Amino acid sequence: MFGMSTMSAAVEPLRYSESFLSLMISLSNPLLGFIVGAVFTAIIQSSAAAVGILQALSLTGALSFAEAFPLLLGIAVGGALPVLLGALGANINGVRTAVAHLVIDVLGALFCGCVFYAVNAVHPLAFATGSVGIVDVAAMNTAFRLVTVFALAPFIGTIEKITDALVRAPDAPAKDTGAVIALEERFVRYPALALEQSHKIIVDMAETAKKSLLDAIALRGEYSEEDYERVCGEEEQVDRYEDAQGSYLLQITPTEMTAKQNEDLHKYLHAITDFERISDHARNLAESAKEMFDKKIEFSKASEYELGVLSAAVTEVVEMAVRAFEHDDMDLALQVEPLEEVIDNLCDLMRNHHVDRLQQGICTLQNGFVFNDLLTNFERVGDHCSNVAVAMIELEHDLFDTHEYVDSLKLIRTGSFEENYERFRTKYNID
Repeated sequence: MFGMSTMSAAVEPLRYSESFLSLMISLSNPLLGFIVGAVFTAIIQSSAAAVGILQALSLTGALSFAEAFPLLLGIAVGGALPVLLGALGANINGVRTAVAHLVIDVLGALFCGCVFYAVNAVHPLAFATGSVGIVDVAAMNTAFRLVTVFALAPFIGTIEKITDALVRAPDAPAKDTGAVIALEERFVRYPALALEQSHKIIVDMAETAKKSLLDAIALRGEYSEEDYERVCGEEEQVDRYEDAQGSYLLQITPTEMTAKQNEDLHKYLHAITDFERISDHARNLAESAKEMFDKKIEFSKASEYELGVLSAAVTEVVEMAVRAFEHDDMDLALQVEPLEEVIDNLCDLMRNHHVDRLQQGICTLQNGFVFNDLLTNFERVGDHCSNVAVAMIELEHDLFDTHEYVDSLKLIRTGSFEENYERFRTKYNID
């Protein structure tokens, strides 16, 4: 008796919902069906529940495709309301992410609706008047989501511009390197939004790490205390990025995610560590530049030339790694490892050259310590860029042993690897 009573109580709200929707769809007006689906989903704040109710209606056998289709489109748009409510009080990026969710659903509904009704007007589709069942409703919903993804994927840049136009950023002073990284905790319940926000933050982190490296390299040519402090400040900002982003990603981990979202999560966890280490090595390079300035250490012309070539190679590998991560560019990621190997070989060759110069009395031991520190830090920067790229590649190919992948990549010497290696070796040649 208790079980029957509980079941009756649970079914009662569903019965009212079904009655409400049955009354509205009986008008057989696609536009009205769309509005009903959107409003009803917005009220109950769950697109999954709305689709479930639609599936329950299909059990009566009275629900046709022509009635279910506009309702599903409306449900997709109405499902954006909880996300918009969650963005209330959020920062500018949080609000834009929520609005982008709505824009994508609206554009997807418009595209699918226009295509279906245009085709049906020219050539009436037999299945449009037929009844649908539970599986049919689920298949329609899945098909709509897939079509939306493939149809809108080429227009991501346009969607971003639309979102930026709808949510304008307030005028603000230039970015302060001591600013607090604001991550919206309310998005943790929505992995797609949380990961999108994380990607933007990590890209900012990567750009800051890259800038710290470029500033540190420039210090060796023209040193100033102000520029040295700038590198230190950028390194501290990257540390704050890592702390904030690492904690945030760990909060997302327990939530239910798709396979692609899990891949992105693992890639981001790899990336924040490597970008943070790049900024650490940038600070080390700045400290070497400071030591050279304070102790008035000067390198030979040959050493300066070689360091210039190595600096250019390291600059390119960092820029490639950051761009590959930002745009998820696999072609670019595949070029990082060959260049990193060229950098390793350059460092080994430069150490040998330095020993020769020591023996000839051209360089001193004091110079040698600083020179070796510079080489070590440049070499480590290349390693971390390689880690970022390899993490992208291994997840793309379902490989999970990074070291095994790199070793096999070097042993196999695929055509593209060998071609890129030779190109970079020729470009950064110090022989």
